[in-house]
Amino acid sequence: MPNTAQQGGGAPGLLLPVLAGAVLGPTLQLQQPMLWSAWVYAAFGLAALVTLAWAAIKMRASGRRALLALLAALALTAATCGLRAQWFAASALQTQLR
Repeated sequence: MPNTAQQGGGAPGLLLPVLAGAVLGPTLQLQQPMLWSAWVYAAFGLAALVTLAWAAIKMRASGRRALLALLAALALTAATCGLRAQWFAASALQTQLR
């Protein structure tokens, strides 16, 4: 069985944009002054996941593909960070009980 990592198989050139998006996504979400609804984060996450899969499978290697992967990873990680923040905010103590 050939080693596809040495031959450049799989999704070449997407690792760096996806990792950059994974760092920038939570950074972007932390800049929000207030949280959105959970369904907004879920919609962004689902759309980003589909877009990232499409970019990895269907598109040829190009700068547009790398940019699309970066933006999709950014949206996906921002959405998961937002959903996690929503979950923590829902389980927080009320101010009267503190």
